[in-house]
Amino acid sequence: MDPTALDQAPVTDLARAAYDQLGALARVEVALAWSDARDELRGLQRAAALALVAYTTLVVALTLLAVAAVLAAGATALAAIVAAGVAAGVAAGFGLWAARSVSLAPLEKTRARLQQNVQKIEEMVS
Repeated sequence: MDPTALDQAPVTDLARAAYDQLGALARVEVALAWSDARDELRGLQRAAALALVAYTTLVVALTLLAVAAVLAAGATALAAIVAAGVAAGVAAGFGLWAARSVSLAPLEKTRARLQQNVQKIEEMVS
């Protein structure tokens, strides 16, 4: 609306228009928040899968380390220790990957978008 039309419009029409716009904005924000939540849930699922791989690999590494300890008196002990070290390194890598996949600030995009919307509404009102 142009400024002269706003000056001449009844207050009830202006209030109704503002209410309609805020309602539409709220519906869009709720839809975006659901989308953000689904995206973060996918990330958590990936982190859980990676943590499971890390745990499984750690079990294998500990098993190989136990075998290495048993074979310590034989000539193949060094090979078993190296294999256990490699498996432990792989387990640590998957564990770090899983830890970095988890968001420490849930719905960060939604929160930032809502703050921007509040600022714009405050600018419009003032």
